[in-house]
Amino acid sequence: MDILQHLKMMAAACSYLFDYYGGCEHCSHKLCCSIYAPIVSDDELKRIARFTKTKTNEFKQKYLFDVPVVYNDGNKELRYMLNQLPCPFLKEGRCSIYPVRPSSCKQFPFQAGLSIVLEGIELCPTATLMAEEIRGFLEQPDIKSDIVWELQDKSGKNVDKDEKRIKKEMENMKAIFQPLEEKYNEMGIDKITSQAFSDRYEMKEFLLFLESKGFVGVRK
Repeated sequence: MDILQHLKMMAAACSYLFDYYGGCEHCSHKLCCSIYAPIVSDDELKRIARFTKTKTNEFKQKYLFDVPVVYNDGNKELRYMLNQLPCPFLKEGRCSIYPVRPSSCKQFPFQAGLSIVLEGIELCPTATLMAEEIRGFLEQPDIKSDIVWELQDKSGKNVDKDEKRIKKEMENMKAIFQPLEEKYNEMGIDKITSQAFSDRYEMKEFLLFLESKGFVGVRK
């Protein structure tokens, strides 16, 4: 299994965990949809345009910024970013494009890499609740962190902990986030988002927490 598949699996596990704690249901302000502008891939752009019965070019011109990305290996890619906040698809406190929302929306409030980052704490009620639960779990005196990853592919083979490949992928992610941060500055929302502090967890410890909730299996 390559690192992209691993990151997708971790993102899926985090998404299940978010829903397990109530997701957006007990949030009254939907602040994340007001101060975070998601990145949108070309495939996601087309899916959302179809879902909203809008021509792709019309949708892009109306709702998105171009975000050119240059990776460390020189490869280039064009992505997009929502050009207005609050999100125009937030209707009566709910996401009107929820089935086809961008992956950056699906993954919030987590970032998966060498470690797991839980962001938006104090701005997102569910993130706050999860942070308290995870901290309490990790403070247990008998917690064991001497485990190996047990995220498996369909053949039953375990995912290798390949730090060099993960670091390379995370460097590529930085190439995406840098132009995003520049757009945030232009839109004047960098000061707001800086108030949403984050917790970072070691992967081994976080996997133990996921196991305690039944989302992954680990080998001690």
